[in-house]
Amino acid sequence: MTGPRHLFLIAPLLLAACEGAEVLSPADTATGGGGDGAEAAAEPQAEEQSSEQVAMAGTGWLAVGADGSVYTTHFDADGTYRDYRNGEFVQQGEWQRREDGRLCFTPADEARLGACWETKGLKDDGTMRARDADGRAIELRRVTYLPPAAEQSADAEGEEEGAAD
Repeated sequence: MTGPRHLFLIAPLLLAACEGAEVLSPADTATGGGGDGAEAAAEPQAEEQSSEQVAMAGTGWLAVGADGSVYTTHFDADGTYRDYRNGEFVQQGEWQRREDGRLCFTPADEARLGACWETKGLKDDGTMRARDADGRAIELRRVTYLPPAAEQSADAEGEEEGAAD
């Protein structure tokens, strides 16, 4: 089943997803959504994949859904994450790298399900593949990380500019 609940928990990287998404963010899966992973699994792995674990604290990651929606997750150093869809806040929660190497998300909204992802390290092109327990695969691209304080400052500036108009 593919639907809005499969796309984000990035949480964190990630959130609420889009219909028919082939590429998911961790947040999407955490909310119960996602594709069947067949497309991602069938893609050729032409580039070398590093086996090293990527440090997630203080990073941002992006995934693009089949409908063109852009999902972004910011991983804060304090173990929290924030998920966005097309720049709009969707959810937040906690993340952790477990001893087995899996990256796990726990949404703050108890009505949403958490998810764990096995990450494969960075490819030569700067992307990273992740796979959930159901075998769904996503491709993530690193983006500029915005800490919560910087994000709030940018929002406040936009409100002040809007009030001056």
